[in-house]
Amino acid sequence: MLPLIVAGLFKKKKYPWGVVYDSKTKQPLDPVILTLTSNAGKAYRAVSDMYGRYNFLVEPGEYTLK
Repeated sequence: MLPLIVAGLFKKKKYPWGVVYDSKTKQPLDPVILTLTSNAGKAYRAVSDMYGRYNFLVEPGEYTLK
């Protein structure tokens, strides 16, 4: 049972934000304007911070991020 407890300590933490970064350099991008669009066509916008982080406060569902 001990291995199960220890394995739980090293779980990846889930953060309430995403990160935009350059695919080659892996450096965060700032500023980036992101658009999240629902299947119903409602659009939400956000701008990344200096660390490339962004978030959206929306209802659960299916969305497209650009």
